[in-house]
Parts: sequence; structure tokens; C-alpha cells
Amino acid sequence: MKRILLAISLLFFAAPAFAQVASVTLDWTAVGDDGTTGTAASHEMRWKSSAPSDTTQAAILTWWNTATVVTNMPAVLASGSAQTVVVSPSGGFQPGVYFFVLRVCDEVPNCSAFSNIAQKSVLDALPPARITDLRVR
Repeated sequence: MKRILLAISLLFFAAPAFAQVASVTLDWTAVGDDGTTGTAASHEMRWKSSAPSDTTQAAILTWWNTATVVTNMPAVLASGSAQTVVVSPSGGFQPGVYFFVLRVCDEVPNCSAFSNIAQKSVLDALPPARITDLRVR
């Protein structure tokens, strides 16, 4: 019994001081190779914990060049198909706001304009520890 309690205590004290989210799931509708026709050759998604300075394509390109590449993108599906990717950075997402952008390319490669900016707020869901030494003097 003492070994079990010790193991639980060690796990409790080793817990992080904040809650984190292991992954974020993003969904979109595939576009085609030529506009909305066919199947594109590739797509790339990137994310970052700061937003682009504005929503112009130039500002998003500047942001894109320093954002983290999502390495587990699924195969590109035919235009109109539902697509999903689960983004799971090492160590999870810490509390904060995260921004995601997607771009699609054909075989040339002609690449689409950047997608809209999707954002996810990760809240700190772990409350402070319980005070256990309150006493009257």
C-alpha cells in the first residue's frame, strides 16, 4: 500500500503547473487542381502562437515564412471532399491562442492564395493547488 501512495504522490508533484491541450483538430473542404475541379497535388498547413499583422496575403506570407509546418498532413482528396488533420506538437499546446493557415498547390506548382486564418484558444484549465496549512494564530 505504501508503494502505491508514494507513486501517486510522485505523479502529483511531477504534474505541470498548467493544463495543456495535446492536439487541435482542423477541418476544411478540399479544392481542386484547377479552381474547384479535380484534385490538387499538395497542401501545406502552418501554425504559430502569434497572428499575422493583418489579413492581406503579403502579411500572411511574412507570417507563413516563420510559422511551424504541420508535418502529418493527410493525402489530398478530390475537390469538395471533407479533410481533417490533427496537429499535435511535441509537449502539446500550452495555454494561449494559436493561428492556422492552409495553402493548396497543383502539379506546376501553382499555389492558391492563403486560406482564412483559423484560431484556437487553449485555456489554462488547471486551478491553483488547495491550501492545506491554513491555521489560526
